[in-house]
Amino acid sequence: MSANRRIPYGYTVRNGKTVIEPTEAGYIRKIFEEYINGSTLKDIADSLTAERVPFTIKSFGWDKARVARIIENASYTGDAEYDPIIGTDTYEMAIECKKSRLKAVLGCSHEIEVIGPHIKCERCGHPMMRRISDNSRIRESWTCQNPECKASVRLTDYDLTEKVRVLMNRVIQNSNLLLTSSKYRKQAKHNAERVLLRCVKTGCYSRFRRACADSIVIHDHNTSISVNNENISEYIVSHMLDSTAECCIVHLLSCENAELLGWNVLHVQAKENRQTALVLGINASGFVNEIWFLDPDSCEFGVDWELHSLAMLNHALCYGKAETLREYVTEKCIYRSDYADRMFLGGLRIIQHLRKVQNNLNETDQYTCKIVKSADVLRSQGDLPDIYQGKWCAIEYQGGKLASVIFIQLDQDEKINYILLSCDGSYLRLFEPTPLIKTRPEIL
Repeated sequence: MSANRRIPYGYTVRNGKTVIEPTEAGYIRKIFEEYINGSTLKDIADSLTAERVPFTIKSFGWDKARVARIIENASYTGDAEYDPIIGTDTYEMAIECKKSRLKAVLGCSHEIEVIGPHIKCERCGHPMMRRISDNSRIRESWTCQNPECKASVRLTDYDLTEKVRVLMNRVIQNSNLLLTSSKYRKQAKHNAERVLLRCVKTGCYSRFRRACADSIVIHDHNTSISVNNENISEYIVSHMLDSTAECCIVHLLSCENAELLGWNVLHVQAKENRQTALVLGINASGFVNEIWFLDPDSCEFGVDWELHSLAMLNHALCYGKAETLREYVTEKCIYRSDYADRMFLGGLRIIQHLRKVQNNLNETDQYTCKIVKSADVLRSQGDLPDIYQGKWCAIEYQGGKLASVIFIQLDQDEKINYILLSCDGSYLRLFEPTPLIKTRPEIL
């Protein structure tokens, strides 16, 4: 029994872990059963109060709001933090009962009935429920059903249907709006990594399925297999070392797969110094569609924003993903090509230029890159302009032939502020020395 309700009714904390409280769990099941069988929220609350069922150690009073919060709480079906007390079918039946009762009272229009199930919370992504209040100028409101969020938006039915109509017309006129933006893809990747991070720590992987595509390609050392979304949780569990483990997101400083160098990696450490590591890949719709399982003994982990930013720049150059650079370059970034004697000022101009270059390439002219230490390609570190002097650089190949070397520098916020594409033989040992002709670069 809790002294207060910092955690949902039906759960308690023992030995630092959230577990089911058996007595309270029995009342949870009773509440759902009575509500599904026709009892009102007030009937259930009055019954619990009459039986002196404690809500906390000091409180025996129940009201409609407390009962409603229990019925609306999807955590009782089980998630990454809480074990299940009721089945998903029971919860869905209760929600359907609530919707049907609200519909009878509120008289929803057909449009709202169609739109309603698809309304999601902007903050947490959980479903939202329509409510009516006669105490406000705008009677209609939508409230998040996540008890930890409870975000609320007040919006008339007319305004809601108008917004949906405008959006649908925009999509009809421009189907490209259906494509996921690079900003969302990056956010989706970070969200997926955080979800998996929490799953590893709690040992419950059911929520990770929501972040995955229908089919996920698993790269496990030297083999690759396709796993259905329904089985992805079981597959990951089978590769985890313990039911729960310590996990953190770091950068991949060295590994056998050169393409993943510098990427985010989930480094899992279990008991007795056992380790595993995972890298997630995101598809164009923002869902996890690839997972690499790495051998920690052949990898080095740490935090290196220069390496990570250079890896993302390589990914943009080699796979035509220039838009992804919006999250990595500054608005005043300077991109210079010393052999073409051109300079581009501003992140947007740089992205436009790289997109144009990529669109003009055929299959045989595509770029490939590999990241190496700067010292491996320089004749002398001192010959390189100060603003580009860093630990890492990328060797760029085009059509299988050496094309240039890429150097970057980050600003104080760990974003790319300078990019240099160079094949100047005066300080690169990969190219034959060429006479240095100092000219004023053309600024575009």
